[in-house]
Amino acid sequence: MKKFNKSVTVPTIIVCTLGWGVFASKVIQENHKEVSSNVHKYTSDDVEKKLATYRFIPPFDSLKKEYERLKEEERKRLEESERQRLEKERRAKLEQERLARIERERQLAEAKRIEEVKKAEQVRLANENKKQQILNGNSNKQVDIGTQSGWINAEFTAYTAYCPEGCTGTSASGVFLGNSEYYQGYRVVASYKGLPLYTLLELKYPNGTTENAVILDRGGAISHTGILDVLVSSESKAKQFGRINGQYRVIGSLK
Repeated sequence: MKKFNKSVTVPTIIVCTLGWGVFASKVIQENHKEVSSNVHKYTSDDVEKKLATYRFIPPFDSLKKEYERLKEEERKRLEESERQRLEKERRAKLEQERLARIERERQLAEAKRIEEVKKAEQVRLANENKKQQILNGNSNKQVDIGTQSGWINAEFTAYTAYCPEGCTGTSASGVFLGNSEYYQGYRVVASYKGLPLYTLLELKYPNGTTENAVILDRGGAISHTGILDVLVSSESKAKQFGRINGQYRVIGSLK
């Protein structure tokens, strides 16, 4: 019995070994085929898919171009910022220069105005001194009318340098009266021939005000000391002046 089992076991082992070898060989071939097919599939489809997932990564040249573009934009932005800063400084400088120019012009105008005021004051004082000198130098001169200090009642009327009857503006003394009612600061009046030309008078109006005048003209209708014609600038003012009862007295002469 033991001998039978031994003889049976050895062939069985041999058969099993050969069968396992054949089985293993087939399994290896099948695995090889599967691996080969899988490798082929991976290299064709999966590789394409894998590559597709990495296609969003730009190449090095594109990165370099993008970097250069951003760098150029930054350079332009800085240049524009600098240009705006320089333009702002230029405008501020121009505004300061404009304000300084206006201030200089104002100062020059103010200095000129002050100078003109000073000159006008000097002229006024000179005229006042001249008048005073004339009055002082001629206060003792005798004129055709008795006393120099007494007031004379008179009727004041008005006349103009021009008239429809052919008045030329030149007075009987030869002085042109077309531009002003005054001569050397004195109101011009016309009187009768008994009062010499260039005689200085002091006029007193009904309201109490006084005015210095000089006789430079004659009136054709004035026949005595009780009438004086006062020069005004227009016919309307002459009509407005009308006839006034006042007084006058002789205070000197310009000659």
